[in-house]
Amino acid sequence: MPPSVDNLSFRIIAVLCSISFLIYSINCLISAHMKREFARYGMERYRRLTGLSQLIAVVGLSAGFVFPLAGAAAAAGLTTQMLLALAVRRRIKDCVRESLPAFIFGAVNAWLLTGFLRAV
Repeated sequence: MPPSVDNLSFRIIAVLCSISFLIYSINCLISAHMKREFARYGMERYRRLTGLSQLIAVVGLSAGFVFPLAGAAAAAGLTTQMLLALAVRRRIKDCVRESLPAFIFGAVNAWLLTGFLRAV
């Protein structure tokens, strides 16, 4: 059964996910380390777009408690980004340990998506 937006555990996980993506998005925009990482991925030109889209998704996840469609759109976007991140990690031959965060956050956001869609 899909999770409920009114469920406390759903809300806690959504908030923790939002905080994680807020930190990552800010790092994408300002961190020299993230500039080097995106160069390593061969994706330098997408670093700012990634940071901005994740920042927008954080707003969408937060708004999702009041406007579930916004939460669903944000969770769908983040799930898609994490699937693309897994493809990039595979392409550059990163190990499982380095790919695990994208897998976990992709799964969490897919789960959040089901909850937000249930509330629409």
